[in-house]
Amino acid sequence: MKRCIAFLSFVLTMLVSAQLCSAQSFENQGAAIASAFNAKNASALSNYLCNSVELVLPGVDNTYPKAQAHNQIAAFFAKQSPKSFEILHQGSRANVSFIVGQLTTATSSFRVNMLFKKEGNILKIYQLRIE
Repeated sequence: MKRCIAFLSFVLTMLVSAQLCSAQSFENQGAAIASAFNAKNASALSNYLCNSVELVLPGVDNTYPKAQAHNQIAAFFAKQSPKSFEILHQGSRANVSFIVGQLTTATSSFRVNMLFKKEGNILKIYQLRIE
């Protein structure tokens, strides 16, 4: 009985540790994405995109292959000139992770919503909304 309790305790500790490591890595990924927005770097941001991305930007609402999504984001950055990006909320529920942020540009302020799913062992953006 003591061995069973010790084993269950060990398993629970490992599961909690794995969850904390996953949360920390997603937080690091969020920080890298925020840096890409702040640097107006569509190429760095596209590193985090799925191969197919649902993209909603002013005047754009469609699903694009990664390369075309990159071009749309680069065009948006060229038109809007981002000044700052701040993550407001970040988290995971079931199999979906999300980031909600605020993008401030030279002329406007936008709410940014990103939904992530796992591709292999990496979380990738499958939906990006800048509204």
